[in-house]
Amino acid sequence: MKKYDHPACVKGRFFKCILIMKLALIIILTTSLQVLAMPGNSQKRINLELKNEVITSVLKDVEKKYEYRFIYNENLGLNTQRVDVYAKNATIDEFMYQLLKATFLSYKKINRGLVVIIGDSLINVALPITGKITSQQGEPLSGVSVVELGTNNGVTTADDGTFTINVKDENAVLVISRVGYTSKEISVKNNNYTDIVLMPVENNLDEIVVVGYGTQKRRDLTGSVGSVKMENSPLALLPNVNVLDALKGSIPGFNVGTVTTAGSNPGISIRGQNSISASTTPLIVLDGAIFLGSFNELNPADIASVDVLKDASATAIYGSLAANGVVLVTSKRGRSEKPTIQLNANGGSQTYTNRPKMFSPEGYIQFRKTRFLADNPAATFDPKTHLALYEYEAYKEGLTIDWFDEVTQLAPFQNYTLSVSGATKRVNYYVSGNYMNQKGIVVGDQFKRYTALAKLELKITDWLKTGFNFGFTDKNADGIPANLEGGTISSPYGYMHVHNRDSVAPGFGDFTNQLERYPQGQTTTSNPFWRSQEYNEDRNQNYRSISFARIDFPWEWSKGLSYTFNYSLNKWEGHGASFQGPEMFTNTMLLGELTNPTLHLVDANGRKSNTSRTDWYLNHLINYNRIFGNHSIDLTLLEEEQSRRTTSMELTASDFSTAGTTVLGVNSLELGNSALYTVNTGYRKLNQMASLARLNYVYKNRYYASFSIRQDGYSGYAEGHKYGVFRAGALAWTVSEEPFIKNNADYIDILKIRLSYGENGNPSIGEYSTFPRINSSNTILLGGTTQKVVSLSNLANRNLNWEKTTALNIGLDFGFFKNRLSGSINVYNSNTTDLLLRRSIPVMNGFNDVLDNIGKVNNKGLEIQINTENYRTNNFYWNTGFNYWINRNKVVGLYGLDANKDGKEDDDISNSLFIGKSISAIYTYVMDGIIQKDDAEFIAVYGGVPGDIKFRDLNNDGKIDGNDRTIVGYTKPNYTLTLSNTIGYKNIELYFLFNYIAGGGKDNWYLGSNQYAYNPGTLYGGTVANWLDKEYWTPNTPSNSVVRANYNNAAYGYGFPKQREFVRLQDVALSYTLPASLLSKARISSLKVFASGKNLLTFSNWEGLDPETATTYAGVNSFPVFKIFTFGINASF
Repeated sequence: MKKYDHPACVKGRFFKCILIMKLALIIILTTSLQVLAMPGNSQKRINLELKNEVITSVLKDVEKKYEYRFIYNENLGLNTQRVDVYAKNATIDEFMYQLLKATFLSYKKINRGLVVIIGDSLINVALPITGKITSQQGEPLSGVSVVELGTNNGVTTADDGTFTINVKDENAVLVISRVGYTSKEISVKNNNYTDIVLMPVENNLDEIVVVGYGTQKRRDLTGSVGSVKMENSPLALLPNVNVLDALKGSIPGFNVGTVTTAGSNPGISIRGQNSISASTTPLIVLDGAIFLGSFNELNPADIASVDVLKDASATAIYGSLAANGVVLVTSKRGRSEKPTIQLNANGGSQTYTNRPKMFSPEGYIQFRKTRFLADNPAATFDPKTHLALYEYEAYKEGLTIDWFDEVTQLAPFQNYTLSVSGATKRVNYYVSGNYMNQKGIVVGDQFKRYTALAKLELKITDWLKTGFNFGFTDKNADGIPANLEGGTISSPYGYMHVHNRDSVAPGFGDFTNQLERYPQGQTTTSNPFWRSQEYNEDRNQNYRSISFARIDFPWEWSKGLSYTFNYSLNKWEGHGASFQGPEMFTNTMLLGELTNPTLHLVDANGRKSNTSRTDWYLNHLINYNRIFGNHSIDLTLLEEEQSRRTTSMELTASDFSTAGTTVLGVNSLELGNSALYTVNTGYRKLNQMASLARLNYVYKNRYYASFSIRQDGYSGYAEGHKYGVFRAGALAWTVSEEPFIKNNADYIDILKIRLSYGENGNPSIGEYSTFPRINSSNTILLGGTTQKVVSLSNLANRNLNWEKTTALNIGLDFGFFKNRLSGSINVYNSNTTDLLLRRSIPVMNGFNDVLDNIGKVNNKGLEIQINTENYRTNNFYWNTGFNYWINRNKVVGLYGLDANKDGKEDDDISNSLFIGKSISAIYTYVMDGIIQKDDAEFIAVYGGVPGDIKFRDLNNDGKIDGNDRTIVGYTKPNYTLTLSNTIGYKNIELYFLFNYIAGGGKDNWYLGSNQYAYNPGTLYGGTVANWLDKEYWTPNTPSNSVVRANYNNAAYGYGFPKQREFVRLQDVALSYTLPASLLSKARISSLKVFASGKNLLTFSNWEGLDPETATTYAGVNSFPVFKIFTFGINASF
């Protein structure tokens, strides 16, 4: 096999694949010609799907493609009436009914292929009716059919949603209908046709779903695909800084975490964790091109829909890229012929979901006293002696600081998007600009984002379409937030700024505008704002472009054949810098350092870095889609390539004593000590390529089959392992289309059974992981001088290969009572083998371990999605969505070792990996409460004193040691349940979603370590730091859950795992759409005002900042989850 990354190899293999596709194409076309030449009625069947098209254009389209000719009088006005037509394998009569049902026309068949369209003289047109039709969000709906009941008299709405129809008299009834919306019957007599609101069908089977390299109707899916429509939905009103914020809880099996800092990305996973050490992040595809950026680079207001491919048959078409699932993001397009200007603006404030209640200043002194006496029972506590110097002086003055209030803020949030869009028969465009500014809850945390998006699609001819998509994002996350841990634990007695001690030490009063580094006068805890003085720059820009061209071959013999070319070119640039000036090292308790700012120039240091990534992606896509009688075939052939190149550079400098100044900071790193300069540069390149064939087959709209095979190449693997082949297949049966149900159970709208199996690969290594790395930082003393030496830092393994996942999925889709009750159920089981792990090897090799493909992980689960239309009238509606999913993850195999020869594979205790258990296991001691004064028997056997933890002796050997540890729970949840409701009355709509995440087992095994809330001595509690205002063990308050103040946890390192189950009111949106009659004079098409919130209520027993993140009240870089309130408007012009 030729070397993968050789240019000649790539070129040769590419043209070889193109030749294969050409041969396949010739075979297909030959078969097509034979079929077309066959006599019979099959060629007379009509397949057509058009929206808002004039009747004359529809007729010309049919004449071009089929053996029909139409005769009509131009005075009938067919060139002005627009209709929607959906004909699938339709007879000429079925087609003509679809075409003319919204008109006052009829037709006659003269012979086998000639049709005459005539006026209907039976209709007595007299009363003119004018109205407007909008969506539930107040958006005008074009192309809506308005027909007088019992007649052929009808019209369609214009771009602004208006219509005018002449009806027989005031007793007429108008039938309002459009694909994707619930039909309405409006009585003219009741005069309620002025403002008509159409509601979307909750489970529309004709909804188009993006499935990768194409689209399908939901009714035709064989795989497991979850979809969220964001455009014009209540989700678009939520305070979504990130697209993922809107998706959370909306798709079963799609897990979205939460964020605690401004602009950050939540973690995501699909159907559990498939790997131990490799990436578990799903593949992101944006508008058909693979997207290597992050979700916080996308403006949520630009997103029309998101589709998530979950099972292996759906994801296998992306091969090695899709082992963790695929997220397909589709941005907005133009919708109406008239240019639409839309403004989306919202702003509000953010705060924490929970905050700690610390000891009051008086309670803190009592806590310090209790802790001191616990350590020194015979001594006397004296604040003057046992408080730190500044702390005692503030205590005497009665000066207190609520540090938590100081380091947190009611953070503002603002987000603005302005867009212009439109669509004609030949041109579709969408242009937008966005500005978002989010402050974090912790002072100093901030995020700004500017985005621009421009999309243009041109239908040059009836058979040639081309388009271009350009996007730009600029992000700024400069600054370092204050230390929330310090703001939580710091003593309430102290000084924010330099303590004026002029009465005893003259001179300090000259520096009271500077921060006090040690507010309590001791160096164990420092000012929470001290680190925020460091200069920090964190900025990046992303430029992305997508272009495409599509040819729908126009000849009769090439019906259904198309060729598409896609090319994407992207560039990401990241810029980072930091600088610690001499002031960062000043001890503000020493007057000599305050008066000599140059003293610490030797400690000053800075860093500047730039990283650039350029990636391109292209594919050639051939598609053949035809219907032959009862048979439908959709064949896709693909050849794609992608490449990315990353360069990096970092400069560091320190010791600016010679320069004598750091006034220019990071912009003058050359002034540092030249002997201490460091320069690090990097270059990485990765190439990937793939070939794909996929066949979808449908028989009688009830039997479905889908098969795909894909070969992937990955340059990171060594010769002989660069390529992987991945297969998938799926079958489906729409039982509801069978006559025994269709003719006897009209309450069943859809009942479909799906079965799929597929393979995926995970390229779990980097660009050069199969090569040994060189370490040049070691030195030796040689001949009296220090010399650098070069050595290997790892043992190479040229046999590294793909992590491979196989998955089985069984699904059921259902809809009853005109889809008022609909949903889906999926059961899956996946196995990932050849896990990338470090395997121990004999030390005589020079290394302790080597990276290898060993081990196996299993994931299985259940997903349920139910949508109900509870109640609907002309003015009121109430819909409910219910999602439930459970995932069971376990380690099936690790290193294949059996050191104790017990016939069972050994666990990896040091990394908390256990055969047969979840990857997220918590392995520790079992706590049976707190030792009390009357536990003399326990103390006699196991030791300890009252107030210590009482651990369970699991092996009953009379001692507590490492052998008494066991799995007490897991950090991953067992199941998730969400419940959403959308309630509307006239122009008012309310949407809310509750999220419930829990563990399993009788004790609810969804846990997190929470030492801070149950061990008062954590983080210097009781010595120099404050603690929570809660009861802990003392002789007078014998708590059975919180240890004594001076408990020493070093012996066991117990993490105090606690339950994290919670219920959260995650999303709320309340909106009001102003009536069109009030807006017409201002030339505003629609205007909606709304209020929304996120994470407004949380119910949990977790004692910390938030249960979902397992964040304790105090921890290194711990931040609270955002509770957000916003107000906004959506206006269209």
